[in-house]
Amino acid sequence: MSKKNILFYLLAVIVVAGSVAIFNLYNRSNQGKTTEINTLLAKVTAEEIIKGSDGVIIGTVKDLRATKAPSSLRAEEGDIVTNVSIAVEKYLSNPKNLSLTNITVQVVGGTIGKETMIAEDSPDFEVGQKVLVFLKQGSNGVFTVYGWSQGKYTVTNDKIAGSEKEQEIFKGIFGKELTINELEQKISSLSSSSKDIK
Repeated sequence: MSKKNILFYLLAVIVVAGSVAIFNLYNRSNQGKTTEINTLLAKVTAEEIIKGSDGVIIGTVKDLRATKAPSSLRAEEGDIVTNVSIAVEKYLSNPKNLSLTNITVQVVGGTIGKETMIAEDSPDFEVGQKVLVFLKQGSNGVFTVYGWSQGKYTVTNDKIAGSEKEQEIFKGIFGKELTINELEQKISSLSSSSKDIK
């Protein structure tokens, strides 16, 4: 093999290797950035989630909008949060006398452009989904889900907790499956027992 051929092959290998490297860099830049936040979720009891909530609603998810907000979990950082707009159909509990027919609930996680944030144990919502949500209102007026994934369930007809994971969480808190009416009675019973103590 002549020096000319060796030089040609060497040049071809360099061009191919460079092309592969550029392609990989391009793909990585187009894939964006994913940040995962792992949390240690404190398990709640039925009494804690009912008495600790500022309201329990049933409604339909109308809209999801991701935005940036100061982090409630990581000091001096920003998080991607999703604002979940819910059309309220019914209050199962309303200790703050809320009169809102639409409530926006903020959850950690979401995607903006090529940047995604995933928070373990943050509840998932989908547009059109009928949901049962235990609300907590912060000092800034923003509603969040009390107990994170322990405070949001899908509703189908009168059945609470659609997915296997939701059913497992719900049974872990309430001990068994409940219909919406049974849950409403449980909420009423626990709420009135706390008034008796005061």
